[in-house]
Amino acid sequence: MAHLWQAGRNEKLARRLLSELGYKEWAVTVTFYSALHYVEAAFSQIASIEHSETSMPVGWPKSIHAWREDLIFHNFASIHNTYRKLGNSSMLVRYLSNTSGGMPIGQPAEDFFSDDDVGKFIDRDLDKIKRKVGFTS
Repeated sequence: MAHLWQAGRNEKLARRLLSELGYKEWAVTVTFYSALHYVEAAFSQIASIEHSETSMPVGWPKSIHAWREDLIFHNFASIHNTYRKLGNSSMLVRYLSNTSGGMPIGQPAEDFFSDDDVGKFIDRDLDKIKRKVGFTS
């Protein structure tokens, strides 16, 4: 399964970015993409979905990201908020602005989250997603 392989690879990179290289902002982003691939690997086990991009209805009025979140909400509700938190945190450090209001965060991305915050994104939040979609550590 390509998504499962990619998820694991991204998870390893997120850990290394934080522990060895100190790139917290990229560790956050890679953690989110790891979560996305764990979710897509789980979707591949659901015949009616297989992949979020190929299951999106013709004429869906929102983005593929909104469709994926809708699928998560309906199939894995217990991780929906955690997935959104990782996605929003990734956007925050990539664009240096609040995703809901477009307000600049006013500090470098590397200073926005502590090492402990980023460690929890990886060890707590990503682990929760992995467990709830059926891929344990």
